[in-house]
Amino acid sequence: MGKGPTNIRSPQRKHGPDCRTGETMQTSLRGIAEKAKQDKHYRFGNLYGMLNKSALYCAWNGLNKKAAAGVDKETARTFSRELTGNLDTLVEELRSTQYKARLVKQVGIPKGNGKLRMLGLPTLRDKIVQKAVADILSAIYEQDFLKCSYGYRPNVGAQTAVQDVTKELMKRYSYVVEADIKGFFDNIDHDWLMKMLEQRIKDKPFLGLIRKWLKAGILKTTGDVTHPETGCPQGEWSVQSWQTSICTMLWTCGLKRSSRNRVVGTRTCAGWRMISSAHSGIRKTQTDSIRHCQAG
Repeated sequence: MGKGPTNIRSPQRKHGPDCRTGETMQTSLRGIAEKAKQDKHYRFGNLYGMLNKSALYCAWNGLNKKAAAGVDKETARTFSRELTGNLDTLVEELRSTQYKARLVKQVGIPKGNGKLRMLGLPTLRDKIVQKAVADILSAIYEQDFLKCSYGYRPNVGAQTAVQDVTKELMKRYSYVVEADIKGFFDNIDHDWLMKMLEQRIKDKPFLGLIRKWLKAGILKTTGDVTHPETGCPQGEWSVQSWQTSICTMLWTCGLKRSSRNRVVGTRTCAGWRMISSAHSGIRKTQTDSIRHCQAG
């Protein structure tokens, strides 16, 4: 490859693998994606071994460096001062299976209705490992998403869904229905989540990491520490990784376009919305979705 722009790097980049031109990790992810697309029933192994220094460095590059710190108060600026050594420490913890999930710091942000949305802030070191895991999960589960899926996916989101629905509403549609799963994040069943992940993943150490994060203690705003039996905190890690898996598993049925009744659906992590030219189209799709959820 040429030696143009790739030689221009910030000081923190020159001490680690270059994940833009370091092809090993990206090639591995492409291979996983291709296999997942070719065989919808294939169960992946040897994923834990992919969490090497190159993967963690790429994950570090993908993090928001301005995000709030976790319970240990370690910031991206502090971590970057000894970037190579800190990444080496994380790799060794993973290799020796000594890695432990740290407490998750709970914070509340205002919602439009005057209430607070509770978010979870992992430590920076946990975020790095979680982002590396998220990249692997995305390579697998992106192959299963339908085009109507907008929740927590690369390059799409709620705004994209609104734009697409707005375009559809310019056509001959008369009915709009929106639904949300109440308390979605608060009521995720840990055991069922792991069973769903096991449908595509057979690597026990890799799955064990996800279970550690599910069971990680939460430092409440009151100062108390709780250990959740169900649910998961919303936050940067949940947005990028196993929420992706949940979306795919729970919404496999999809909300596809129906040419007969002109039904168009969009879905996010915890809800869906449909537009249709006929009331019967809405009722049928709604009934089918409820039946699918009850059967699951």
